[in-house]
Amino acid sequence: RGDVLLLGGHRRFSRFFLRGVVAHSVLYCGDGQFVHANPDGVETTTVEALFREYDTYILIRMPLTVEQQDAVCLYAEAQCGAPYDFVLSMQTPRILYCTELIVRAYAHAGRELPARVHPQAFLESAFVVQMYSRAVR
Repeated sequence: RGDVLLLGGHRRFSRFFLRGVVAHSVLYCGDGQFVHANPDGVETTTVEALFREYDTYILIRMPLTVEQQDAVCLYAEAQCGAPYDFVLSMQTPRILYCTELIVRAYAHAGRELPARVHPQAFLESAFVVQMYSRAVR
C-alpha cells in the first residue's frame, strides 16, 4: 500500500505532451486497486486495465509506516470523483492531475514531495525503484 506505479507507452496520447519514459502515475491502495487522476477525473482502476493502456512501467516505493500507508490511501480514495486538472496546476486542491494526487496524498501522511508536473520527477525523490519493465533501460 502506498506504492507508486509510473506508466508510459505508445498507446496513450499523453506521450505527446509529456516527454520521457513515463507519462502517468498511479497509487496502489491494496486489494488490487489503484487510484489515479486521468481526463475522466480521479477514479480507481486495476492493474489489468492499466496494462491494456500502457506497456512501460516503473514501480517505486517510499518507506512508510502502516499509519502513513493508511493516510496516503484514505486521502487518495476520498478524492475519487474529483475532476481532472487540465491546466496541471497545484493551486486547485479539488481539481487534480495524476502527479498532484500523489503529492497531496503523501503530504496528507506527513511526507512532503517536490511539487512537479512530470511523473518522472518521482525518480529524483526519496522513492526507491522496486522493479521496471524491459522497455526501461
